[in-house]
Amino acid sequence: MSENNENIFYGKVMFYNQRKSYGFIQPQDSSGKSIFFHKNDSCLELDRDFKVGDEVSFTLGKDSYGRIKAIDVYLFTNTSETKEISNAIKIETC
Repeated sequence: MSENNENIFYGKVMFYNQRKSYGFIQPQDSSGKSIFFHKNDSCLELDRDFKVGDEVSFTLGKDSYGRIKAIDVYLFTNTSETKEISNAIKIETC
């Protein structure tokens, strides 16, 4: 998995179930397994859903069963935005 800034990772949404509000992220370097996420663990506006191919940043956390999941999921409209916003992510909260 590609780690560009402390514990912030980058990837793309590879699956998203709009009805159930969950999906999977493929890490940027494609070497790791896909990572589960739920919209409740994102910082996305309520009127917008994730789509396959969306570029995101995220940190890792665990669910109530101890399984790894993506948390603090942020959506980016293009990759140049990722570098500009990555420092702000460290101090922002959802």
